[in-house]
Amino acid sequence: ALLDFLPFADNNSVTAAVQESLVSLAMTNGRPDPDVIAALKDDHPAKRGAAAVALWRAGGKEQRATIRGLLNESADSVRLQVALQLAYAREKEAFSVLIDLLGRLPPEHAWAAEDVLLRLAGERAPIVALGKDAASRAKCRDAWMAWWRDHGDKLDLSALNAPERPLGYTMVVLLDLGRVLELTADGKERWSMEGLQFPLDVQ
Repeated sequence: ALLDFLPFADNNSVTAAVQESLVSLAMTNGRPDPDVIAALKDDHPAKRGAAAVALWRAGGKEQRATIRGLLNESADSVRLQVALQLAYAREKEAFSVLIDLLGRLPPEHAWAAEDVLLRLAGERAPIVALGKDAASRAKCRDAWMAWWRDHGDKLDLSALNAPERPLGYTMVVLLDLGRVLELTADGKERWSMEGLQFPLDVQ
């Protein structure tokens, strides 16, 4: 159901929540879920990318060769998802893919690849911005390619720490009951506030 829903997810936070759930479901007793395995070859790119990330993060070792193969597939969105995951796993082949995607993806997606490269390069990053048109994006890609040729073999990939994962908490506003509460990822109540006058929103 989660995999089938992914193509209809309408914002990044929903997609991230579904991805986290898939990670927890991808392996059972050391065995990969057959639906997640099948999704690696699904027609929809969102399913392929999410399945690859879920299996990699869940520890599906037998599928790692197949997942690495998705770095060369036709859908750039899948290549980005897989390359980002492999970059945080310190797999060197991911970085040349991220650099290539700088010249292919629109800025609203390419920034994720640029962010990883900037964090890795630190003060040695090329002084070039990811532009909004094709020419400037190609210039950015070429500058990073030159940087990778000069520094790729000498980089300490451990400097690229994986981002913190969401805690999976959910805040709930119960307007008619005058109550606000927060639930853990497994549905247990962490805290609540009661006696509120028709609460509409919470931060």
